[in-house]
Formats: sequence, C-alpha cells, structure tokens
Amino acid sequence: METDVEDADVVLRWENIAQVPRQLNLRLLDTETGRRLWMRTAPSYTFRSGKGVTRRQFVVEMDADTHLPLRITGLKAQQTRGGEINLQFSLSKASSTRVQVLAANGKPVREVERAVSRNAGVQSLRWDGRDASGVALPAGAYLLEVTAVTDELEQTRVVVPVVLKR
Repeated sequence: METDVEDADVVLRWENIAQVPRQLNLRLLDTETGRRLWMRTAPSYTFRSGKGVTRRQFVVEMDADTHLPLRITGLKAQQTRGGEINLQFSLSKASSTRVQVLAANGKPVREVERAVSRNAGVQSLRWDGRDASGVALPAGAYLLEVTAVTDELEQTRVVVPVVLKR
C-alpha cells in the first residue's frame, strides 16, 4: 500500500468479509509492526503515515478453521446469601474481558470489569448488586454480558439472565 498523505491516520477497510466462507479464517498482518488481527471481528485497521510517500506492506493470511476459536462457555450466575452475584465462565483462549450488567431492556447499569487480561480456563468474579453509582439495585431481572477479545481482535460475547433478589 502506498500513500502520499503525510502524518495522518490511514484506514484500511474490508466491507464484504461476510461473503468469505465461514470455514476460512482471514487475518491481516502489518509486516512493519508484526500486528495481526482477525478480519471478521475487526472491520478496519488504522496506521499513521510518515513524511513524504509512505509505503506499507500488509499480508492477508488465510487458513481453514482448524484452530480452537475464542469461546466463552459455562456462563453461570448465582446469588449468594449476602446478595452478591457470583459469575463463573470458561475462556478457550487468553483474552481481555469486559463484564457489564444490563437492565432487562438492554440499557447498561454497571460495568463490573473492563479490559481485564485473563488466561484461558475457568474464571470467576463477583458483582455486588449495585449500579454504577454504588446504589443497591432493586430486585428484578437483569442481564450479565461477558465480552472477550484476543490480542488479534478475535471477539465473542455471551449474555446470561440473572434475577436479583432482595
């Protein structure tokens, strides 16, 4: 790729990725930085151009789906006698996780954790039943959303309903 735009963000986009058969994995490799990303879950890649004409080489890697994909499994939420919610799940790969509590209508109520690096395997955390301001939420139905993203921007998300009792 070549650009004569100096000191600017250059964005590469791939808009028709959904037309590629699902069993084929596509990754973009920036040969200058060594950064790889999953093209199915990252809609674009941005890099900063330099002085004068900037030449940057990229490689699109393709392989059949024979590796273990990023998955969140076994998501369970249980309320303790103290009113906290214990959340447990397993990750198939090391990733950064985000856990949010949503109202029944899908509106965010609280971000329990954000960008926490976790290894593959069984994970657990607690939510104290409070909103973002620290106020105890009323009894009712809520959703717990767990999102995981690898360094290559492979991403997955799961949601589990939970009933908060008071």
